[in-house]
Formats: sequence, C-alpha cells, structure tokens
Amino acid sequence: MVKPYPPMISCGAVTPLRQRVGRSIKSGQPPASSLHTTHILTRVSIIQGTRPSCWQVLKLSLKKGPYDVMVSGEKKKEYREATTWLTSRLVDSKTGQDKPYDRVEFRNGYSAQARAFTASYKGYKLEEAGVYVKFSHDVEWDSRGKRTYIISFGADIEMVNPLPPAGLDVRIGTRLRAKDRVGAWLGAKVLRHRGGKGNTFDVLVHFHGYAARFDEWIPVSSGKLAAAAAVE
Repeated sequence: MVKPYPPMISCGAVTPLRQRVGRSIKSGQPPASSLHTTHILTRVSIIQGTRPSCWQVLKLSLKKGPYDVMVSGEKKKEYREATTWLTSRLVDSKTGQDKPYDRVEFRNGYSAQARAFTASYKGYKLEEAGVYVKFSHDVEWDSRGKRTYIISFGADIEMVNPLPPAGLDVRIGTRLRAKDRVGAWLGAKVLRHRGGKGNTFDVLVHFHGYAARFDEWIPVSSGKLAAAAAVE
C-alpha cells in the first residue's frame, strides 16, 4: 500500500516556534538569538536526512504552463505583481520585516490533490519598472510598467503529490531497489526529486556500496524502481 504524501506542515505563529526550538537546546530557556538557532536546527535536520517538524511555507498557485516550465527547471524565479495581498504574504505588517519562510510551495491549481512541489525559499526583490520574460511553450510574463515581486527559490525541489507507480514509495530518504546502467537490481536510497515530462518526475538514487559518482537520475515511470522487498 502506498504511503500518503503529506503536505508541507505550515507553522502557526512564528514566535512560539522559535521559543520551542530554543528551549529544546538550552535547559528550557530561549537562547539570545532564537532566529539564529532555528536556522541551525533546520540545517542539522536536513543534513541528517530528516525534515524539521515544522517549516514556514509560502504557498502559491500556478496555471499549468507556468508550473510545467518551473518544475522542469527552465523557469528559476516566480514573478508576481506587487498586490496588497502578496505584500501581506511576504512582509509582516506589524514589524515591516520580511517573513522568515523556509520553503516555498508551488501548486498547479488549488486542489489538495493537484501537482505541487516545494523548494527552499531564497527571498525576493521588488522591481519597480516591472518585468518581461519569455519561456518555451508560449509561456511568458509581462508586467512592464507595474511593480513586480521576483521570488527566488533553490534547486532542491521536492514533489508534494508525486505520481509513482502503484505501491512504490519514492519520498526523499526512502530505501528501495533500483536497476543500474548494466541492468542489475541494487539497494538504493532516494536523494532528490526533479520535474519530468507531463505528470511524471525523476528521482536521484544513490546505490548502496557505491561512490556518489554512480548516483543516477531515474524516471519513476521507467520500470527501474521497485519496493525493497519486491526484488529480494
């Protein structure tokens, strides 16, 4: 049975989260810089291969064309008119400070089952004169003459609602079996996701007992991936 792919957890108020993180480190007392401690814990969690229990996530929806060129890696930034609504999502109205997001989620539509991916949030800049950019498949953005937010994100894409073959768990960190370039089935671990063609995507796997140079991107629909017990 396929394990569910839970959506990214969006925290409530930021201050309680930082207080909890701080107390977990220093005898129940928040450290002098709770924000700094939060980032340290986030990095440690990622290095150890586990998700932080609570991430701040900026959630944005996209139409099919813009989503496809973004998840494929062609479109590396998101462009949005500087509306009051979006400003409220990026900036704390009480303090005037940028909100401390950890990840940004892009979803193709509004359904909970829609295609979606997350990536590390790299901040934004405001372009007063607007932006014009064009991508493949007649996808373009034209906000010339209008104030525009340019939102940056990392290359560490992780699919939220991936569509693997039935019964196959391909979440990051999962151990499974993968067929290498010479056709041998080997134990492997999923390291990363990236967008593929249509509704599919690729996973980067590391083969147990082999150097990292043998890591391989494999499409989930290729038939070269199987649950660990399937080929024992």
